[in-house]
This record gives sequence, C-alpha cells and structure tokens, in this order.
Amino acid sequence: MALLAPAVYLYCRGRSNNFLLAYYMALILLSKGISEGLQFPIHPTTWTTFPILILFSSLLKKDDNKIILSSIFLFTYKEIFPIAIICVSFYLLVFEKRKKVAVTLLLICGAWLLYVLKLRHLLSDHQTVSYSGRITDRFFADPVGSILAVFNYEIIKNLFKLYLPFTPLLYLVKKSKCDDDKRIFIYALLFLAPIVAIQVYMQLIGDHYSSMLLAPIIAVCVFLNKETLFDNRKVVVTMCLFVALAGMGRHTRSVKRIVKNSDKYCLMTSDKEAQTKKIEELLENNEGSRILATGGVIPRLLKPNMDIYQAVLYSKHFDSYDFLILEKNQSGRIGPFNPTTMSELIANCSSDGTELFLELKDYNVYKNPQKKCLELLHRPNEYF
Repeated sequence: MALLAPAVYLYCRGRSNNFLLAYYMALILLSKGISEGLQFPIHPTTWTTFPILILFSSLLKKDDNKIILSSIFLFTYKEIFPIAIICVSFYLLVFEKRKKVAVTLLLICGAWLLYVLKLRHLLSDHQTVSYSGRITDRFFADPVGSILAVFNYEIIKNLFKLYLPFTPLLYLVKKSKCDDDKRIFIYALLFLAPIVAIQVYMQLIGDHYSSMLLAPIIAVCVFLNKETLFDNRKVVVTMCLFVALAGMGRHTRSVKRIVKNSDKYCLMTSDKEAQTKKIEELLENNEGSRILATGGVIPRLLKPNMDIYQAVLYSKHFDSYDFLILEKNQSGRIGPFNPTTMSELIANCSSDGTELFLELKDYNVYKNPQKKCLELLHRPNEYF
C-alpha cells in the first residue's frame, strides 16, 4: 500500500510524468498476478511479462520484424503461446489486412506447434512428454466430467481476483479518443482467450501461471495513450487502489514467508533431512532401481543417471517399478495429488499386497508396487 501513496500524491500534480511512473510501479509491483508469479522464479511463465510487453509494443507500432522476433522469443517460454499468436494473426489478416506478417506468423506458429507436439517427441526417441497429451487424455477419459469440473468455486474465485481489479480499464478504453487504445485492447482479448480457456480447462489458475495470464492486461495499461490516463486520473488511481487491495493478501503472505519462515511445506527440518538421508542410503544400496515418486521428493534425491520418474505428470509410464516413494499428507507439496487422492493411493498400496519397505514420519517407501497401487498413478491428470 505504501507504494500506492506516490500515485495518489502525484495525482494532485496534474499531467506529470512522475504520475505515470507511479502508475506503472503500482500496476507491476502491487498486482496479485505479478507478485504471485514472482514466488515461483524457477518457472519460465513467471518471466513472460517482459516479452509480452515487447510483443504488444511491436503490435502497436506495426513493426512487422519485431512482431515476428518477439513472438518467436515468446514461444520459448511455453508451448501455449503459438495458439495465442494464431488468434492475433487472424485478426491482423482479416481486419487489418496485413497479409505478409499475418501469414508469416501463422506459418511459424504451425511449424512450432508441429515441432513441440510431435517432432520433438520423435527426435528425442520418445523421451519427452507431450503437453497436448495432458489435455486430450483428460478430455477423452471423461469428456462431460472434465468440462463440468471447470465450473468450481476455486477456479471462478481465482479468475475474479486476477481480473476484477482491472475493470476500470474498460471505462478507460471506452472513453479513449485514441484508436490505438482500442486496438491494443482487442489484441489483449484475442491473445488471452485461448490461453485462459486452456488454463481454466486444465484448472491451472494461480501461482506461476498468474504472471502469464495478467501480462497482456498490464501491457494494455502500460501502452494506453497518455492523454487517456491524464484525462481520467481518478479512474486510474481507483484502478491502482483495486489492484493493491486484491494483491494485499499475497504480499502479506510473502512477508510472513520471508520474515517468519512460515511456509511449512517448504521447510526442511533436521528431522526431515534425516529421513531423506535414510531414503538416499536405501537407494544407494539398490543402485540401478527404477523409482517412481511424488514431485516434492525427487529434487532431494536426484543424482546423475538416476532412473527416477515423477508420479502422473511429465514421465513415461512403466508396468513395474522397484520402488515407490510418497510424501505423506501435510508433509510437503504433494501435487498433483490432493489429501483425498493421496489417502486413496496409500490405501490402495496397503490393500493389494505391496510391501511397505520403509515407513517414516513424512514418507512411505514401497517395494515392487502392485497393479492396484499403480492404478492411481497412471490416471489422466484429474487431481488439480
């Protein structure tokens, strides 16, 4: 909230560039989406705000070369972006009649999607996992159920928290006398439409995805005509206030996490470290074993040439494993499982004769997990 004070003060100063600076600071530093994403610095989607700003700036200036280069640059962050560019390209082709850049973008997007969804998998001798498979597997496993699952309270709540503070932007665009303001707003809607649809369907809203989902709206705010901002300073300050209030909870949790070290899921106690060492010793004595584990366990155990796979996501599925390592409920981040599905998984492993080889406070290590035990681990992604 303290960062918002300069914007309120400079509002009284009239048409000042300092007012714009405070406005930009408030949008980027106080918004829930950007601050939420920054808590996951290892994820590429956290850092997409900058390349998206470059892309929208290039679109606004009608600089074809920069549009193409910035689009390719953006593709390297996540496989979903070519689909967004395809939507923008059709608008450029049909409504702006910019055939050269539109057709070039469509061809590049098509080639990139072919590589990511098919060729990369073949060229790597089937050693990579297709992101598209997560969507298609989910749909074909339960078409109606997967669609109905979208309409849940958490998804709707997260979307409202992300976008509702920016509703004054609609007023600014409507009142603007500058055609570029309306044009960039249309670009943002077209860019966001497929991304939001896919993320909502996969129920991946929040965390590091927030930066990616909010960046196009930030781009519209940043590149609005200065006269539009100056002529509607009350609306601008109101929007900044909404943005700050929506992001307050996230900032509070961030401070607590840094100052008080209050995140129990990320805490590595001496007790948990000792448990991890016991598992490491077990695996060292069984070198060459094929291991299946929940995602939070793997970084602590990973060594070069280790035959270890993450449960459910991003890994090939085998009919058998030598060991299954599960992090128990409330002991860490057990995604893609939730407490209910983790309890079901442990119950399955206990009832089908799978040997509980090592039972620790925070971990269960199973030897030669049986079919029923592995059944949950080979389902489509239904845990999010």
